[in-house]
Order: sequence, then structure tokens, then C-alpha cells
Amino acid sequence: MNDIVPFLIRQAEEIATEGHNGWGNTMIMAAEEIERLRARNKRLEEALTSCIIQIEYMHRKFKPTGSGEATIVQARAALED
Repeated sequence: MNDIVPFLIRQAEEIATEGHNGWGNTMIMAAEEIERLRARNKRLEEALTSCIIQIEYMHRKFKPTGSGEATIVQARAALED
């Protein structure tokens, strides 16, 4: 998959060169938002991975039934993309 952020930045530069600064700013804002969301997604994936590790540990230690396994499966599925 191509990364849209560099494309948006190039488009913003071209648009600004042609004197349509408002649209260029919009492209820059979109690129910044994509980068912000990607960084947030990475942090959430790291946190979810940590939670999975903790749930697995507690599940092995205390031998609960049902919900622990279902939660692990659900969390791992969320990480797959």
C-alpha cells in the first residue's frame, strides 16, 4: 500500500505554488492528522499487546475458565490486520 502522507505533502506544495494556499493547508492538515492517528494506533497496539501478555499470565496462574480465553482471542484478532 502506498503511503498517502508524502503524496498529500507534495500536493500541498503544488497547490500553494499555484496560489491556492487554503487547499494546501487542508492537505497539510490531513497529512498531520494521518500521522497523529498512526502514532495513536501504534500506542494502542502496544498497550493491547501488553494487556494480552498480562491476561495470559493471570489465566495460567489462576486457571480461570471461559472469559479469559475469549478475551485473549478477541484481543489478538483486533491486532491482526
